[in-house]
Amino acid sequence: SWKGLSSYIGLLGALAAMIVLFSCLSSHFWSMNTFSTIANQIPDLIVMSVGMTFILIIAGIDLSVGSLLALAAAVVSVTYLNFHWTPWL
Repeated sequence: SWKGLSSYIGLLGALAAMIVLFSCLSSHFWSMNTFSTIANQIPDLIVMSVGMTFILIIAGIDLSVGSLLALAAAVVSVTYLNFHWTPWL
């Protein structure tokens, strides 16, 4: 139905407006480096989103996901810098 699609049309319009704005503000917006950066940042969000989807499906609310991600990033950074450990261990 059109009522259900109207919210998606608004989101697509906002996305299109942001793409136009950022492509006008930066001459390097359509470069391969931009797409590479976006592709490197997406997997973390996908893993968190899938986990949060399962939690919401079972009618639970977990607000600790962001703080756990920040804690994990901080621990990996500290161990890498101070102890010269690789993050792959």
